[in-house]
Amino acid sequence: MIDELQNNQISSIIMHTWHNIEQGVEKMVHIITDSGSDVKGTVDENITIVPLRITFGEEDYYDGVTLSHQQFYEKLIESDEFPKTSQVSPFEFENVFRAVQEAGDTAVVITLSQKLSGQN
Repeated sequence: MIDELQNNQISSIIMHTWHNIEQGVEKMVHIITDSGSDVKGTVDENITIVPLRITFGEEDYYDGVTLSHQQFYEKLIESDEFPKTSQVSPFEFENVFRAVQEAGDTAVVITLSQKLSGQN
């Protein structure tokens, strides 16, 4: 559920975007999300999916990059341990933000809810 703060932020971005359109400024709204969103592949050039890190024992993988969903389920069956996941680092998000900013575009970031991520 979108809380009031997120709703206000989304409304602000929409209003800013409409203002740019009215002023003739051509800015793209770039969506940035993590792989927890389960968006498949590259849907659109204005959507960036930043992978979560998955650890099986001592081995680290990047969700959807170095570990496919099929490989994940195979490892889940084969492994004696449950996998651990970690959120995207601020540095990884910063690199994506910087690219959007350099293009002169606006970013909307959609990530896992705090209540789902274990990061409270």
